[in-house]
Amino acid sequence: MDVTRFFHPVLRAAELRGSKPVRVVLDGTPLALFRDHRGGPAALLDQCPHRFAPLSAGRVTDDGRLACRYHGWRFDSTGIGESPSRARPRPCTVRAFQAIERHEFIWVASADTPARAMPDIAPAGYALAGTISAQISAPLHVVLDNFSENEHTPFVHTMFGWSESSLNTIAFDAENFDGRTEVRY
Repeated sequence: MDVTRFFHPVLRAAELRGSKPVRVVLDGTPLALFRDHRGGPAALLDQCPHRFAPLSAGRVTDDGRLACRYHGWRFDSTGIGESPSRARPRPCTVRAFQAIERHEFIWVASADTPARAMPDIAPAGYALAGTISAQISAPLHVVLDNFSENEHTPFVHTMFGWSESSLNTIAFDAENFDGRTEVRY
């Protein structure tokens, strides 16, 4: 299953700055994240199509393109690139991903994922209280499964005021839909 058909938070937005791209790996797919000429986040497959060098080892040019460190090929946020050493630049492309900055994170999905697939973390009537980030060394399917079940909440997330002794007083309902699970306490 290609997990990039869904949006995933892959990096704190504050970590994406300057002329140095950042490498992240999403379910085994290496990505090079950078800021384009408008300052918006961009994500490309972390592999130059010329000689397969990691684009994340390169730099962001003054015009907001990602330059490969190996031969200087430059790519814009849509993955369209060119060789700077040719009198008549030959176009080339690298796979581009959608990158959205929201709730203090950079979220990534495949280029053909509809924007409406971006999770609505703070719908009308709710306010985002904050975010928590943790790097977890585990297979992605295990991590995603953990977020789909909520029995661990009173044991792991004690900061919310839960305790094992009060479990029988909490009304709980979970409903699974295509692409999401809704939980009510």
